[in-house]
Amino acid sequence: MIITSHAIERFKERVTEAPFETIRSFIESDVLNSEISYTINNTQKRIINGITYICECTNSKKLTVVTLYLC
Repeated sequence: MIITSHAIERFKERVTEAPFETIRSFIESDVLNSEISYTINNTQKRIINGITYICECTNSKKLTVVTLYLC
């Protein structure tokens, strides 16, 4: 899984300031356990724990977390 620096920054701004590795681990776990709300044009919207993750899924083997926001 790829997590963009933009997604890390949004997490710090909207959720909590934490070390990079902690945020990366949290996001990865959250995304893997999330529900897919919809997929359109290789972009997925996933929701879990009050956070909406926007992921690019062009490469089926590597999901890319592009950004996130609070529900």
